[in-house]
Amino acid sequence: MELFCRQKVEDLLAQARSEHSGSSKQPKEPLIRLSVDLWLGFDDIFNVVRFGQQFLGRVANPKDLVLFHRHREQRARVGAGVDRELVDRVAAKALSSRVEDYVVKYFANVSDDKQMVVLTERGLAESLKHFVDKDEKDAIATLLQHQLARCKHRLK
Repeated sequence: MELFCRQKVEDLLAQARSEHSGSSKQPKEPLIRLSVDLWLGFDDIFNVVRFGQQFLGRVANPKDLVLFHRHREQRARVGAGVDRELVDRVAAKALSSRVEDYVVKYFANVSDDKQMVVLTERGLAESLKHFVDKDEKDAIATLLQHQLARCKHRLK
């Protein structure tokens, strides 16, 4: 396998030399990566770092020229008798539920001593929506700063 990979890299180097335009913006050394799939019983793996050393100065990435991928034998599926209808209903319910709905439902069922005083349910629900759906990392911090500013203004 090592001989095959060496020949393949040599072929790719020849192709890269023929395609090189000579522009100063184009790198002199090509970036080459072979992805080798290994199936069950075929374990002819070689040291990729040592393999790459023979191409030092000729490729941009001699340390990771070859990547090995092992394919595992697929097992028989467990749960072949699964109720697809039930799974579809549960999945549809999970996909349709929103974080904001959980916030409203939680504060509707919680005792008075655990209700929010500074924050509002609507504000928390909106900031969570922005945090989850729009991936705004500072949505909750922004809400807290806004609500604290409002509280300070009311206390004056």
